[in-house]
Amino acid sequence: MALNTWGAACSVDADSLVFPDPNKAWQKGGTIVNHDDVAKISVGTTKDEIYKLIGTPHFSEGFNAREWDYILKFYNTDNEVEVCQYKIIFDDSYEGRMRDDEFFATEFYWLPASCEKYSELAR
Repeated sequence: MALNTWGAACSVDADSLVFPDPNKAWQKGGTIVNHDDVAKISVGTTKDEIYKLIGTPHFSEGFNAREWDYILKFYNTDNEVEVCQYKIIFDDSYEGRMRDDEFFATEFYWLPASCEKYSELAR
């Protein structure tokens, strides 16, 4: 079984991940986010906390979805905007229960993978 960056077992095979087509996002072009806010997202962060930090997912995922996908924009060291796709996978124990349950982030993926640096800057 594969392990994620934090040493936890991955439920998703990173080689078979599918990132949605950016042209199908309801939030066209994504959003500029603060590095510090993204760095606060880690294993165990709830959907409510993620929503407060970086907003709603940019595709058609609902609150009960197991994956949330974003198009995030960051200013790099040259003050140019870099566009990244960010996928958050939540625990699979919720079994379709409704809003009063907590949903905890368990895995995180970036496209391109080099964008992961933005989630580590403030740590």
